[in-house]
Amino acid sequence: MIASLLVDHFGVLGFPQQPVTLTKLLGAALLFAGVLLVAR
Repeated sequence: MIASLLVDHFGVLGFPQQPVTLTKLLGAALLFAGVLLVAR
C-alpha cells in the first residue's frame, strides 16, 4: 500500500502524478487496521 502511494505521488514508471491526500492516508490506515483484525 505504501509503495502504491509513493508510485502515485512521484509518478514513477510513467504514471501521472497524484498527490497523497489525507483521504488516501486514512484509507491506507483503515486497510492496515482491517488486515490486523483479520489476522488476529
